[in-house]
Amino acid sequence: MLKKKHRIAILFGVLLLLVTLWIFWHPYWWDDLFTNYVLDNRYHHVSCEQLPSEQEIQQVLKLHDDVIHRIEAIAPSGIVGYEIVPCAPGHASLVFWYGSHQQRLMIEKIIGNDTFFGVPYSLENR
Repeated sequence: MLKKKHRIAILFGVLLLLVTLWIFWHPYWWDDLFTNYVLDNRYHHVSCEQLPSEQEIQQVLKLHDDVIHRIEAIAPSGIVGYEIVPCAPGHASLVFWYGSHQQRLMIEKIIGNDTFFGVPYSLENR
């Protein structure tokens, strides 16, 4: 029978091994933690080559302009908004920006999904 000290040391070693493995299998975890809780941002982590074109994003925005108006109505002009950011030739990213964490929560509630009607989006606190 193992002594209590040895069982605790083995348990601690197994726990440390599991945490280490998790860190290596989830390379974005630290960055996501800092980005989300310190900077109050969220990024989609979709490679630029997999993102839609600027024209496709504009079509989705036009089809759902009622949702865009609800997002923009959260705060006065210049505090909450969106932009289409080109990344690679023929591809772009959709970014919603805001001035407070409460506004971010409202945007997320209005969109209600990890994509804006199929378009991956990022959130930036400015």
